[in-house]
Amino acid sequence: MITLLTATGERQEAFDLCQRWMMHQTFNEGVRWLIVDDGLKEQKITFRRENWSIEVLRPTPHWQLGQNTQHRNLLCGLEAVKSHERLFIIEDDDYYAPSYLNHLYGILEGHDLVGEGLARYFNVQTGKGQFMENKTHASLCSTAMKGKALAHFKQSILTRTKFIDMHLWSRFRGSKRLVFSNNVVGMKGLPGRGGIGCGHRDGFGKEENVLRDWIGEDSKYYGY
Repeated sequence: MITLLTATGERQEAFDLCQRWMMHQTFNEGVRWLIVDDGLKEQKITFRRENWSIEVLRPTPHWQLGQNTQHRNLLCGLEAVKSHERLFIIEDDDYYAPSYLNHLYGILEGHDLVGEGLARYFNVQTGKGQFMENKTHASLCSTAMKGKALAHFKQSILTRTKFIDMHLWSRFRGSKRLVFSNNVVGMKGLPGRGGIGCGHRDGFGKEENVLRDWIGEDSKYYGY
């Protein structure tokens, strides 16, 4: 069994797509999906799949406009994760190819920290995308961990650093591996609660209309 952790809230359209991408995963073993939803109104969950269980955590106080509750929500989710579990961070507004979980799971068997480098980000509002230069760390949305890396992840969150993923990958000294498999696209500009990453900034993106090249027919769900 693997465990997924998704921090969400006030992003129903993005979260609906997240449920779609998880439904299409080729990983056929048991999955425990922890969803931390701190929105004022609890988001609808339509996801049903054999061998998957869903647990919704509702931390308070609820999110309000202008707040960043990422650290609080991730810690809330980690409280429900046991030390022996294999944890995948699934962000609610990103795209995951069907092979994502299965691919990283196989690599995680031999390492405590794994992830996908050379991230691809795409802003649906501007229609621009960009390959990132992260050759030494994975974005949080494409990171999985177990063992000693789980404890280190919690410590990275407690530092209150803005970029948890960079702190985690740079400071963890255990067994880790970065792969370049193009299974994830960091989606920016979707309706609902805004994000804090560089892809949300004005002027982001070097290439126009690349989403179809990156994810094929699934690009239609983003209006492309």
